[in-house]
Amino acid sequence: MKPGGAVICPSCGTRNKPKWEFCVSCGESLKGVPVATDVRASAPAAASGEAAGAGFPWLSTVIGVGVVVAAVFWLRGYRAEVVRPDPAIFAGPANARPLPTPLASATVPAPAPGATALARGQALLSSGNAAEALPLLAEAVAAAPGDPRAHHAYATALWQTGSREEALDQYRQAIQADPANRVYRSDLAKGLAALGRREEAAAEYESILAENPDSPGALRDLAALYAQTGNRTRWVELLTRAAELEPGSAVLRQDLAYALEKSGRTAEAVEAYRRVVELEPKAAASRGLLADLLFRQGQRDEAIALVQEGMQLDPGAPRPHRDLGSLLERSGRIAEAITEYREYARLAPTSPDARQLAERAERLARRIAGSS
Repeated sequence: MKPGGAVICPSCGTRNKPKWEFCVSCGESLKGVPVATDVRASAPAAASGEAAGAGFPWLSTVIGVGVVVAAVFWLRGYRAEVVRPDPAIFAGPANARPLPTPLASATVPAPAPGATALARGQALLSSGNAAEALPLLAEAVAAAPGDPRAHHAYATALWQTGSREEALDQYRQAIQADPANRVYRSDLAKGLAALGRREEAAAEYESILAENPDSPGALRDLAALYAQTGNRTRWVELLTRAAELEPGSAVLRQDLAYALEKSGRTAEAVEAYRRVVELEPKAAASRGLLADLLFRQGQRDEAIALVQEGMQLDPGAPRPHRDLGSLLERSGRIAEAITEYREYARLAPTSPDARQLAERAERLARRIAGSS
């Protein structure tokens, strides 16, 4: 402010021009306030403020508090901008699926008691090492007495190593644990039959068939058992039923034909044998049995032709030569029979009757030589 005096506001101490009616700083009326002419022009307004603050201590406090408050708000705003991130940066695409919740670590269940021993024992048993499998399977049974698989495998190992009565007991325990298992029951029946306990075996088979009447295997096994006991009626009945269930089985037809033949039902046996030959043209045994039946019924030429046809189908088979030799000898064609017997002995030198038929051929040859 230029020299010439100034009006000092009595309220805030601000210098004002002499002509101003109100204080430029606080708006207080300056009427009646004298003009001060001794105030230096170079004195800064801040000095006036300090003098005023000394006279009005609350003003300094207000100003200080205001500065502090302003600083706090400024710092809060600054820190908020820096620390608080934009939520959008964490948002995925609109169609994104939420990440799956990590699963808890899966707990591997402990193996069942005796499972390792059972698996190793079964592997050894399958490879033919019943003796080595035996202690492992005994361990499996001891560890899991309610496991039918362990009892059955142990029974099989016992049977193969000669402990057959113990094997039967283990088969029974396998059945007790799993009564519906036909394999366990069938093996028990076979074991009983092999030990000559035919009535018990037959009872087991009959029990199986009562629950499973359409089991060709059980029908055939029980039929074989009745064949041994001489119950031919039941023998034929069971095989007839089995052949009906499996009409394409040459084996069942062969068994039925043989049962019919032994039961004296020759005409039915011939038809059954013919069916076997139709199903399996190279079935040398069935051809031989059919040829023998036809020959005994007086159909000699047909019987011989039937065997010769089999030789053409399978030139390397030894049995047709034996069958043909027999038919030729019975027909009086001795020289031809000798040739067939010798050929049979050549093709099957290890057969039980090979040496016998070779010797017969020599006797027949000497007979022819002696009669000529």
